Amino acid sequence: MVIDLDRCWGCKACEVACKQELGLEAGPRPMKVVEIGPRMIGSVLHRDFVPTLCQHCDHAECQAACPVAECIHREKDGSVQIEGDLCTGCGSCVDACPFGALEINAEEDRRSNAPSVMSGERRAHCPVVPSTVSAGR
Repeated sequence: MVIDLDRCWGCKACEVACKQELGLEAGPRPMKVVEIGPRMIGSVLHRDFVPTLCQHCDHAECQAACPVAECIHREKDGSVQIEGDLCTGCGSCVDACPFGALEINAEEDRRSNAPSVMSGERRAHCPVVPSTVSAGR
């Protein structure tokens, strides 16, 4: 997805489009629009919006932080994936991600095909859904 940051005004339509493309229901957001400001730059009031999503880092901090060896791995297509069956929901990957692309979801709804697994009342969610990657989306 290509977004012109100079024209972004925070409508969050990109969040909706991303979830629709991945076939996700309510719950974790693969893409989040982060608001910066309002703040003064010189004598002008500024408010910026920055869409954030998984960057599929060459050296993924989430993978390095994960205590389960095979849980977070790189696919042949270069995408970073979380294996829901192996994830404990500890949140180490969430804390390690420099882009804020991962989140813990407290909802019990498992209807989405997102890779997630329960650990008490928590589950981790990776913004990239393996079934959509293999389907060519």
